[in-house]
Amino acid sequence: MPELISETRPVARVDHYCLVCGCIAVRAGEQYLRRVYAFDGSAYAWISCAECDAIYSLVASWAYDDGEGIGSDKYHEWAYEYAWDSDHGEAARAFLRRSDSEIPEGPDHAQPLGRESER
Repeated sequence: MPELISETRPVARVDHYCLVCGCIAVRAGEQYLRRVYAFDGSAYAWISCAECDAIYSLVASWAYDDGEGIGSDKYHEWAYEYAWDSDHGEAARAFLRRSDSEIPEGPDHAQPLGRESER
């Protein structure tokens, strides 16, 4: 399991992308949360956008943590499964839009709203 080594709040010198959905997580000049983890003898920085941070607890409570942590693959699996859930569907579809993923067909095979229609 990844071990948290440090959490800092530096000011970004360049734009950073979310390691979960791929959108810009922080712009140059903004302060952000940077976490550094150790796993399998290597250290790595983890930066995610506020929207992915906000749904982390939903994804983590759904996902089986096999000791390797919760990565973008688990977020995608969760979002596909919950895309039309009455409680978490809106958050799941928002994640899929951010990550440029296809939204699965809606309940009763209704066509989901397109990216432009949902904005």
